[in-house]
Amino acid sequence: MATVLCVGDSHMRLVGIKPRGALFRYERISPTRIAGFDTAHILSLRGATAAGLRQKSDRTGSYARVARAIARLDPDTVCFGFGQVDAELSCYFMALRDGISLAEATRAKRAAMPRYLRNCLRL
Repeated sequence: MATVLCVGDSHMRLVGIKPRGALFRYERISPTRIAGFDTAHILSLRGATAAGLRQKSDRTGSYARVARAIARLDPDTVCFGFGQVDAELSCYFMALRDGISLAEATRAKRAAMPRYLRNCLRL
């Protein structure tokens, strides 16, 4: 029986098909149906981003919540969907905030990707 856990921000709630009676709420694990998996769950975390996914002492942070969900569900596959906000909105925000070009902001975000991937692997 293959199980998947999909983790991300509010956009993650659009993955799969919501079963009748299931609630998609922020910071809750919700069942869904995804082709190819017997069991599928969505964990939608408010404001979760690749830039914010790192281990901290805070038990309410995205890293700690994801770690608890993985321990609870023991999925065969984990799908991280933390990149959309980083790839779109935050590049524009960084460029405006820091007075740099969009190309420079994009390069800075791209340079942070290895750290994000290391944190995914640690989880």
